[in-house]
Amino acid sequence: MPAPRPFWLLRARPPRPATHRAHRRTLPPSAEFRTRWAAHNVRFHRTGYKKLHHPAVGRLDLEFEAMEFPAHPGLTLVVYTAPADSPAADGLELVATWAATSDHPAPSRE
Repeated sequence: MPAPRPFWLLRARPPRPATHRAHRRTLPPSAEFRTRWAAHNVRFHRTGYKKLHHPAVGRLDLEFEAMEFPAHPGLTLVVYTAPADSPAADGLELVATWAATSDHPAPSRE
């Protein structure tokens, strides 16, 4: 059985003050919730499973592993893999084929 093929995503996560301000405006009146939200006690998941939905290929059940780069704060490399011979692997293969043959760049997410 062939090994899973990786799918890479590289992104920087700069702070987004506008997003933080929007969340502050929508906070419920609960003092406990506001206290917990302000603490921002969020754990960074380095490994796990993601269920994604791609508009063309449908559901993708993927494993991921994330790596931060100490020399470049805020830069994270996330590697997604799908089990060999799975529907997710077939979907990633199709998306990769489209990306390799596309005449135009991918749309910006910003």
